[in-house]
Amino acid sequence: MLVHPANPDQVCGVLDFGDMLHGPRVFDVAVAASYQCHAQGQPSIDSLLEFMQGYQQANPLSSQELRLVPLLAAVRCAITLCITEQRAQWFPDNRDYILRNHTVASAGLRALMTCGLAAAADLLLETHPPQSDRHAP
Repeated sequence: MLVHPANPDQVCGVLDFGDMLHGPRVFDVAVAASYQCHAQGQPSIDSLLEFMQGYQQANPLSSQELRLVPLLAAVRCAITLCITEQRAQWFPDNRDYILRNHTVASAGLRALMTCGLAAAADLLLETHPPQSDRHAP
């Protein structure tokens, strides 16, 4: 909890470190990429390729990491679909809010599966070759 500097009895904010963890950065990239596998709600990996172009320019991944992005993004989409479906059953009054990312996750998973995970990885490596194959933390 954050308290007001002039009045320490007044709470002025809360910091939630629930998602804070140390892990391979490719996981964070894959989560962001999972939201890019669609165009206006329709399956497409074009936005994923554009996203990865920007990411590679700012903070390049190794070829090993790039090869994992499509698989990890697909897993994120599948997890989103499974968890939100279950929660929507548990909390039907909040169904619309819970399922707000369902269309994006569904389109993303369809795009990755239609392309094929190996083909998507090959495409990433072809269009965004790593600057080096250093092992990233």
